[in-house]
Amino acid sequence: MSEGRVRLIRIVPLTPIERRLLVKLCEGLNAVFGVECRINGTVNIIEKMRLDYLELLRYQYNSDRILRFLSDEVRVREGEKVLGIADLDAYVPGLNFVFGEAMLSGGYAVIYLRRLKSIRWGKYFERALKEAVHELGHTMGLTHCPRRSCVMSFSNSLRDVDNKSFRFCQRCAEKLRATAGLELPETGILK
Repeated sequence: MSEGRVRLIRIVPLTPIERRLLVKLCEGLNAVFGVECRINGTVNIIEKMRLDYLELLRYQYNSDRILRFLSDEVRVREGEKVLGIADLDAYVPGLNFVFGEAMLSGGYAVIYLRRLKSIRWGKYFERALKEAVHELGHTMGLTHCPRRSCVMSFSNSLRDVDNKSFRFCQRCAEKLRATAGLELPETGILK
């Protein structure tokens, strides 16, 4: 059963983010999902967050709270998904760190760039795109996939991120058709 066709992905920078990265991510998300992508103005979470968002002993930010902040600050409309992007290191209780987090079958996801960086800009962009596609997949009802090359496989390390594709396997693509009304372009599906 479809929850409604996804027509728009909005990127919302939560910290200052290089414009080139935002533009390339928007282009990449359009190529994978085949839907329009727009970049919103920055909602600087550093200026607005409460002190309990930062775990001082770990010097990491609580991702659950940042995701809640995003959902409070940015209204999602029917057919939209909102992707927050922050140049922070984040965690969720029970995990040492996360590359991102999403509301399963919800309107919001966030990715964290701090651990995705590389001395090669192309590698950095590729990692960010994979995590953006992965988290948006969760917002469209997908859970983790056992196929290691699928973008929906769980990543516990940069090696895991580097080894998977930015594309969906056939099984996950079929689920997206059912849950989000998406007919992915060929560029979004593994061969």
